Amino acid sequence: MIAFDETGSGPPVVFLHSGLADRRMWDPQISAFAERYRCLALDLPGYGESDTPAAPFSYAELIGQFIAAQIGEPAALIGSSFGASRMLETALVAPEWTGPLVMASSAVMRPEETSPELEAVWADADAAWDRRERELANEIEIEGWVDGKGRRAGKAAPEVRDYFSRVNRSIWERHAASPVPDSLPGPALELERITQPVLLIDGPYDFPDVLASNQTLLAGLPDATYVSIGDTAHFPSYERPEEFNRIVLEFLNRTWGARE
Repeated sequence: MIAFDETGSGPPVVFLHSGLADRRMWDPQISAFAERYRCLALDLPGYGESDTPAAPFSYAELIGQFIAAQIGEPAALIGSSFGASRMLETALVAPEWTGPLVMASSAVMRPEETSPELEAVWADADAAWDRRERELANEIEIEGWVDGKGRRAGKAAPEVRDYFSRVNRSIWERHAASPVPDSLPGPALELERITQPVLLIDGPYDFPDVLASNQTLLAGLPDATYVSIGDTAHFPSYERPEEFNRIVLEFLNRTWGARE
């Protein structure tokens, strides 16, 4: 079962969360978007209130099946990080169900060689968790993904850190107790097949892997636009929601709102 919240009416828009979060990360967006769109915020399998699959599965196929069953018509997709990467795969696997795409902070096309910064976060967090230093493991991820590198203030705002720290810790614990099965191999990332409009978003304090991925996507997608939201790291939608909402709503009103 995929848990979701539905609000508003109009052309459908599906929200897909980051791997450090659940569908609540879109709370700063939903009320603004629901004034014009039918908004569905999902918990991906193994997150939030959604079930953990019992066998290997395809996120992209499940997202396409969700849109077909719950909406019955194509939907615009807005994704953050892990959710944005799965969203791109959905557009390749189920193009008949996908409209415009908003990809925030995806590393789906990151360079083959992982940056030292990202490699250190992955390795250090895993090592701390294996030593049962659970709070340290969580803090390493929050410092890397939420605070970012080079920010003048050093850290993200307390309310931003608090949300992601709480939710990420609960995800660590859930996946340790009930691991999510491996996902099935995704489709070949043939960017020329993504013909719908795509909006790429990131923040300047994110990992270089994400920034490089967005530039690769910008060069390879037939119809892509890129925006950097200043003074943010991996989660511009949560750090600067008013600016994020304005940028994305302008994009949707131009590419998707005309369907009304």
